[in-house]
Amino acid sequence: MYAGADLLVLSRTKSGRTWLRVMLSHLYHLRYGVPENELLHFDNLHRLQPRIPKVHFSHDTTFVHHRPGGRALTARPEQRLLFLVRDPRDVAVSFFHHVRQRASARELEHKDIPPEARDLPIDDFVLHQRYGAPEIVAFLNRWWAEAPHHPQTLFLRYEDLRRDAEVELARVAGFLGESFTAEELRQAVDFASIEQLRDRERSGYFESGRLGPTDRDDPNSYKVRQGRVGGYRSEVSVETAEALDRLVAERLERAYGYRAGGEVAPMERPAK
Repeated sequence: MYAGADLLVLSRTKSGRTWLRVMLSHLYHLRYGVPENELLHFDNLHRLQPRIPKVHFSHDTTFVHHRPGGRALTARPEQRLLFLVRDPRDVAVSFFHHVRQRASARELEHKDIPPEARDLPIDDFVLHQRYGAPEIVAFLNRWWAEAPHHPQTLFLRYEDLRRDAEVELARVAGFLGESFTAEELRQAVDFASIEQLRDRERSGYFESGRLGPTDRDDPNSYKVRQGRVGGYRSEVSVETAEALDRLVAERLERAYGYRAGGEVAPMERPAK
C-alpha cells in the first residue's frame, strides 16, 4: 500500500486524519457515486472507480513493517505527500485520552507505549519525553527538514481546516489534480462536521471499523472528540500549559506558526 499509493497522507495520531478522510471520501461519493458509507482506504474506492486515486494514510515518510523479516519502505520521489499537522499541545492532550480510553493493548505495543502509561495523570503524560508533546515536536521538526527532498509536498494544518474547511479542502483537491465545485465542497464539509461525525460514529454508519466509541456514555472514548483549537489549556494545569508553551516556543520549527497560549499565526512554506 505504501509504495503503490498516489497520495500519502502523513499525520500523527489525533491530528484530524479521520476528518480529512471522511471529507475526501464524500467528495468522491458526490462526484462518482461510490458508496457514501465507505471511507478511503488505499485502493478500495479506486477499484470501484479508476479515476479515484489510491490514498494511503500513514505516520511517516518511512514505514517499517513490525513483523519478522519486515523491511523499511520510503516514500518515492514521484509520490505526492500531504503532511497533516496539528498543534502538538492539542495532539498530546487528545492522544492522552486516546491511550486511556481507546487504544488496544496491540496498538500500545505497536507504538512502543507501556500499559502503565494509561495510568499517568494528564500533566505527566503530555510532557513525557517518549509519547508526549516533546516527541511530537521532534517529529514535526523532522518532517519540516525532510520536505524539501520531496518535490510534491503539501502542508495542511488542522487549525486552517477548522477555520475554513472548504478553502483548505479545495487546496487538497487541487494538489491531487482534482477540481470540485463549491457546492460539492460545501456538502463534503457539512457531511463531516463534528456533530455529524459523532452521530454517525454512535450509530456505526461507516463500513470502516475505524469509527466507533469504546463506551457510548463516555465522550472521551469516541474517535471524534471535541476538535477544539487551543483546547489543551482547559485540560491541563496552568503550570503544565506554560511548560507546553515554552516547549513550542523553544523547540518547534517556528514556520509552523504555533505560538504561546494556543495562538496560530500564518504558516510559512518550506524551502525547495
